[in-house]
Amino acid sequence: MTSLHLGCGLDYRPGAVNVDLYDLTAVDLQAHALRLPFADGSVSGIEARHLVEHLGYPGTIYSLAEWQRVLEAGGTLLLETPEREIG
Repeated sequence: MTSLHLGCGLDYRPGAVNVDLYDLTAVDLQAHALRLPFADGSVSGIEARHLVEHLGYPGTIYSLAEWQRVLEAGGTLLLETPEREIG
């Protein structure tokens, strides 16, 4: 199965399909995180580090639905976001 590294920027992950909105040197596939060109249930894992904070609230909700669509049953989703001070 395929594993995706979404919003990869310049961080290339061997063994994954490195996806970013921009055509950068580490990118295997240029695509938007909200519209992935993969069939339903065709992805075994998704890694998205420091991506959702760039999508805004509606974009995050839609992207989570899109990622659920492409993930196989029992697939892995790894999210990392910056810690934000509240107050």
